[in-house]
Amino acid sequence: MASVGDVQNVLAGLIASALYPNGTGQASSVGFPVRVGCGWPNAISMDPDLSQGIANVSIYGTPMMKKTTRYPTRWRTVLNNEPTFTLTASGATVTVGGAQPAAFFVQNFAIFVANSPYTYSVQPTDTPTSIASALATLIAQQYPGTTSSGPVITLAPNAALGVVRVGGSGIVAQVVKNQERLFQVTLWCNTPAQRTALENVVDPLLSGVIRIVMPDGYYATIRFHDAPQQDLGEKARLFRMDLRYMIDYATTKQQTAAAVIVGTGNVPNPLS
Repeated sequence: MASVGDVQNVLAGLIASALYPNGTGQASSVGFPVRVGCGWPNAISMDPDLSQGIANVSIYGTPMMKKTTRYPTRWRTVLNNEPTFTLTASGATVTVGGAQPAAFFVQNFAIFVANSPYTYSVQPTDTPTSIASALATLIAQQYPGTTSSGPVITLAPNAALGVVRVGGSGIVAQVVKNQERLFQVTLWCNTPAQRTALENVVDPLLSGVIRIVMPDGYYATIRFHDAPQQDLGEKARLFRMDLRYMIDYATTKQQTAAAVIVGTGNVPNPLS
């Protein structure tokens, strides 16, 4: 799901990339050091930076928001893992190939014999040989004489081999609500020149973006709201500007879903 923190992190990443296009270990694009962070800063952490000429950019999700849910919720695929195992049929044999992925995910096998599917779900400890053994055992219950040797399954003579399939799995997501919230990007600087330099980078960047991608794969829309500024010069040496943007984003829920490798259907009786 996308949360306030997710939106703040995406904005922080965009701003940091614009300020440090060559990496944070290199000079900034504005010519002075800038810290970018999420949440509301406090004076104890900021005062030393201001005294050393280090500007700060903070991203804060304000309480100003409204519900904008307006569309029917549908599931959509956000991650699709292609199978890393294979099934190859040749004559009366089926060979299991491939290997476990680096990060385990669900994979399902189906061998059709005389139009009936025999299925198996891969376990984290499985190998091609153990998968072949499991499938051969299932088929042998109906067709005695079906055996396996290593990754190769040999069907009994009376078993009519049909199609073989391997399906992967992935992540699907559903929107449960939409909301529009005001996000405040605050520039904290020790001179008006610093503030202007930062504004000239940050505001065109975010005002020129129409949509941003959230970690759950959904898009959020962004539009400029306003930009009040404050001068607390002299003793405080603080020159501040708030760049505020309305962002409409979705809250989602996710679950694992497997590819369909065996289907069922109802065929009407033409004589009824």
